[in-house]
Amino acid sequence: MTERRQIAARTWRRSDDPARRGSDLPVPHLAIVGTQPAANQPDRREIGARLENWSRWATERERDIESSPTARMIDRAKREAGIIEERTGERRDIDEHDALRLEQAMRHLTTQHRMLLWWCYIRQAQPEVVCRKMSIAHRPATLFVDMFRQAQGAVESQLDNQGKKS
Repeated sequence: MTERRQIAARTWRRSDDPARRGSDLPVPHLAIVGTQPAANQPDRREIGARLENWSRWATERERDIESSPTARMIDRAKREAGIIEERTGERRDIDEHDALRLEQAMRHLTTQHRMLLWWCYIRQAQPEVVCRKMSIAHRPATLFVDMFRQAQGAVESQLDNQGKKS
């Protein structure tokens, strides 16, 4: 029995046409979910940066950077050679006052919001893990994203309330 093979016809582009990138191709599943953020969703970059500062403050054990024995040997050799690099001993500066304000605001959040932020920022767990630990449906992903944004909005409103009381 002989099989018929279909010959795949390849269309070649002209030399003056640019090559198509993968990002130029339409992605059908994104059209369903929507690629643009909703107009009523505020920009959460500022609260995200503040929560990251809070997580560094909460998980910090020492202000010094740990270094390996090899790195210490290289640093000693640099000092002996006269090559001195100024090191602050900190990877990033931590705003302790803002972290304390966030810690106080966390006390007024619902348990679900507080635990969601704890899993995401302190434990830095993947969304799948957070959904499993908190009994959140992991599909569609927009459920997790919406809950995460609600938690960020809740802590942000608590911070605004603290600012008005002060």
